[in-house]
Amino acid sequence: MNGHRLNAAKTELPPIQTSDEKRYIISREDAVQAAIRIGKPLFSRLHPDYMGLSIVNTILGGYFGSRLMSNIREEKGYTYGIASHLLTLRDSGYFVIGSTVGAEVWKETVSECSKEMNRLCNEKVGKEELVLVRNYLTGQVQRSVDGPFQMADQLRGLWIHDLNLNYLSDFVEMINVITPEEIRNLAAKYLNPTNMTLVAAGPVKSSD
Repeated sequence: MNGHRLNAAKTELPPIQTSDEKRYIISREDAVQAAIRIGKPLFSRLHPDYMGLSIVNTILGGYFGSRLMSNIREEKGYTYGIASHLLTLRDSGYFVIGSTVGAEVWKETVSECSKEMNRLCNEKVGKEELVLVRNYLTGQVQRSVDGPFQMADQLRGLWIHDLNLNYLSDFVEMINVITPEEIRNLAAKYLNPTNMTLVAAGPVKSSD
């Protein structure tokens, strides 16, 4: 990106320490439902793949019409809500899928999440779906600067993450030019379900 950094005095933090474990089951027999988290460490908003991957995440689970919502809520009826998030800290970030489901269908929910990630990794997004996501994200960007308070929040975010003033216009450009092939390649690079860590808590057992 071009332009001046808003936060020139940035200091680097040490990398996040992660575990090699890929599955954590926390049994709570008195719970009514099972809480599920699936995710992995990633990077900050300065990473060159962040913008593109945020579009991939929107398709997967970043808005009400996403694939996870359509599959796991609308078709399967496993939950009232499920979403994926690409969350960033100043020097790092992480990807996570989160939902609360009936204990009897938590494994099926995890399986469907893997299925949707694999679809993005291996199949190109259709034209109609991509147009829908482009329109949604463009509207979100427009709403994020609609007024002085929203603009102040945006400037604060740019300063915190050491981004320049062209960031939003660069993101709008990315929304409009990213191709189905690029979406598939980014998903394959970062959203392979075999590289994710699973945490399930509720009336579940470690032997499940």
